[in-house]
Amino acid sequence: MWGRLYGLTIARPSMLAFGIEESTAIELDPGAQPSVIGDLSVVALDGRTATSLVGSNGAFVGLNVLLDAFAPGDRIQGPA
Repeated sequence: MWGRLYGLTIARPSMLAFGIEESTAIELDPGAQPSVIGDLSVVALDGRTATSLVGSNGAFVGLNVLLDAFAPGDRIQGPA
């Protein structure tokens, strides 16, 4: 999962990437902030201010990628 999430932050740096575990979801309710429901956590990676490189071995590198984790019941709030 982590490789794909970091890959998304490099491929689309202007967008957030979310990792949603099994038996977990982000509830979108009109007029309310999105929230995590289910059994496990949701992680968000924000690469909008990150630096991306290709390492000497050909692997992608993401520096200064912001990682946030949200537990069940947490409201997901974007950056100020």
